[in-house]
Amino acid sequence: MNTIFDIIELQKGRLILSDAIRGVVYYKVSMYGHEWELMYNIGEIYRQTNQSSVTLRIIGERRENEKEMRRAFALLESMLNL
Repeated sequence: MNTIFDIIELQKGRLILSDAIRGVVYYKVSMYGHEWELMYNIGEIYRQTNQSSVTLRIIGERRENEKEMRRAFALLESMLNL
């Protein structure tokens, strides 16, 4: 979750909801005259592999939400300590 908070700060996003118990982070980003909202859901951490599942939902004015989703996951992956 800390990595997602770092991403929010880098994007100058505005946090809408953070629920650590449920693994939900929801925030708003404004860029290039458009606004959109991103919601990350972090699943259970598997101790054997030290991995967890992450889902992302994007809502907003951008036409290329699929491209934005790929960018968001690539950014998250690049910032994680693998």
